[in-house]
Parts: sequence; C-alpha cells; structure tokens
Amino acid sequence: MEHASAMMATTIVGDAAKLLLWAATWGVAKASKRIKSYRDGKKFLEEHGHASEAREALAGAKGDIDKARATLAKKRAQEQRARDQADLTQKPPPAAPRPDEPPAPQKDTPPPTPKAETPEAWMARVEEGLTPEEKVKLTKMTKGKTPEEQRAMLGGKDVETAREKIRKAVGEEREAVALRTRSQARTAELKQKIAELDLMNDPEVRAILRSAKPSRVKLVDLRDKVMARVLKAEAEAAHPNAEVLDGVKIYEKQAEATIEEWRANHRNPDGSLPSNPGLRKFGDGLYLERGEMDLVILERPATGAKAKILKREEVKTGTGDTHAKADAQLKAQSELLGVGARGQTKVRLVRGSNDGLADEIDLASDAGAIKATRGPANRVFNESLGITASDLEQLVEELLKTSPST
Repeated sequence: MEHASAMMATTIVGDAAKLLLWAATWGVAKASKRIKSYRDGKKFLEEHGHASEAREALAGAKGDIDKARATLAKKRAQEQRARDQADLTQKPPPAAPRPDEPPAPQKDTPPPTPKAETPEAWMARVEEGLTPEEKVKLTKMTKGKTPEEQRAMLGGKDVETAREKIRKAVGEEREAVALRTRSQARTAELKQKIAELDLMNDPEVRAILRSAKPSRVKLVDLRDKVMARVLKAEAEAAHPNAEVLDGVKIYEKQAEATIEEWRANHRNPDGSLPSNPGLRKFGDGLYLERGEMDLVILERPATGAKAKILKREEVKTGTGDTHAKADAQLKAQSELLGVGARGQTKVRLVRGSNDGLADEIDLASDAGAIKATRGPANRVFNESLGITASDLEQLVEELLKTSPST
C-alpha cells in the first residue's frame, strides 16, 4: 500500500494530486495522525519546485521527509564534487616563463609582528645562560628593583649583551676582592718598612709632627713624606748602582733683583701685592720655586762626568689625586729642564742643603729618561703604590695617633 502511494506521488501533479497523494499515501484509516506528514511532504515538493529529483528522493524515502532531504543533499554534494573535479582536470597548467623573460617580482610580505616579551620572561632567558656565581651576582644587582627596572639596567634588548654585563660585574667583584687582599698585605709590609727605616725619627718626619699646622694638613704631609721615603728605599734596592733622590725642588731664576721688586711687577688681578711663597734668594739672584720632583733616579758615570737622569716619578697618595694631574706635572718639569738645558733660563735643583744639583746633572738627559706616575692601587696610574688610598689614609692616621708630637 505504501509502495503504491509513493509511486503515485511521483506521477500525480496539480490540484487532484493533492487529494490523491494524501489518500493513496496514508490511507483513510491513518488520516487523523498523518496530516502533518502530508503537509511536510507537500511543503518539501514546493520548496524544490516539484522537481523530478525531489519527487524521486521523496519516493525513495517512502514519504520520510528527513530521509528525502538527506538523500537530496547527498546527491547535490556529490554533483558539486564532480563539477569541482572536472574544473581541476580541465584547467590548463601555468605557462612556463620564456628564457628571455625576467622572473616575476616577489611580493613584499611584511614580517609577522613578534609577540611582546614580558620583562619577567626576558629576565628568565638571561638567567638561563649564567653560571651559579653569575646568578648570585645577578641577584645582588637586581635586589629591590622591579622586573622592568632590572631589564632596563641590563640594556633591555639583547640577552647575550645582558649576560656580558653580569660577567663583567663578576670580574670586577673578583678584582675588588683581590685588590683588598693585596692592599692589606702591602699595609703590613709598609708598617714593617717604616719600623726598619725608623722613619718616625727621621728629621723631616719629626718636623712635620712638631709643626703647628692643622691635623688634616699634617696628615697629608706625613703621608707624602713616609711614602717618598719608602719608595726611595725600594728604588735603591732595585737600582743598587744608581743614586736615588726624593723631593728635589726646581727653581727658576727671575729677572727681578729683590722680592719687593718682584711683587710690584706681579700684582694680583685686583692690583694688590702678592705674597711671596716660593721666592728664594741665592748667590746669583732671585729664584721662584716651580715644582718638586718626587723621585729622581740618577746614573753617575765613574769618569766624573755629569750624572744622567734615568727615571723620574710623580707620586700621588690622596683619594682625590689623578694620573692626569701627575702627568701634567711631569710634563711641566720636563719643559723647565729642557729650557734650562738649552740655556734659555737658569734652573736650580735643590735637595736639602744641596742647592747646586743642577750643575751636577746633565739636564738634557731628561729628554730620554723614563717618566712615570705612581698612585694608589685602586686608581689608574702608570705604577702602583700597592695600597689603596683609604688603607694608606688609615695607616697614616694610626702613625699620627701613636707618635709623639715633639
């Protein structure tokens, strides 16, 4: 019965088909509960324009609307795939470029925008390439800083550059530890040398201790004098065949005959008369002190000829002293000795009571002498005192406290 009704649904069209399709398909006995299915079938056919494929699908599904829809959809999908395949088969391959034809220009494709890396992630990448010692240093360096501040401190860009900064800091910390160790050893050595040389009873040291100068000035004078005496002793040990002098003052002859005349000719910018520090009368006239050579190493020929200058040092002992300042003094002294050697001015070299050293020394030999600056171990100089400025200051303070002032 159902088969016969489906066959009728494929052939009957028009107003009469409506009644016959309902009667043949569902029967009178089932009409009361199949009205909805009939209406769905009618709507299905109308949706598809009563096309033959729709009637075939409905017939094949024996009136089951959902099944008919699925059958029809499957059929149409298969047809679409077949058409797509046909298009691919019939599409001609791209023509090969001619040998004389330049290649087509490549389209500029902008690089993808990298995802922003958080400071925390960047710092984690930095730490991955560090040794345990470097990680400890990084912890010290970043203490109290936010991740953003940590990244900025390390450059904020290249990870390897950041690691190099950390490694440099580790190296500096190691050097600082080694420097403290060397300075402490040098402090002990200086104490021993001061005792061996009996420097606290040296006449020039005693004069400093007895002076009425302020304590700070006395400390600076004592620091310079003690180090000069120690360095002189060490230079004598290193150059047993040479003569070592410390504290050699340089004087230049002035045109004026008297101190009063000199003061009148060298007034201050405000017109007042200057004081006369550094002016000194010698047998042949008036001289002005132009500097002091801290350490001079001389070679005296056995023939009795004039001594030659082998080396000169400018020594600095303070926390604020610099190589630049010491080097400028060396150059000024060289210039003065040079004009003295050429006879352009009269120069006197004075050490203690000996005010005729210039007559004993070949001043021109200074041009080939070694010149060096020497200063605290924690500062940049040509040569080192072997002790930091702070340790030297502490040592001299102890000497002042433990030495009588008379």
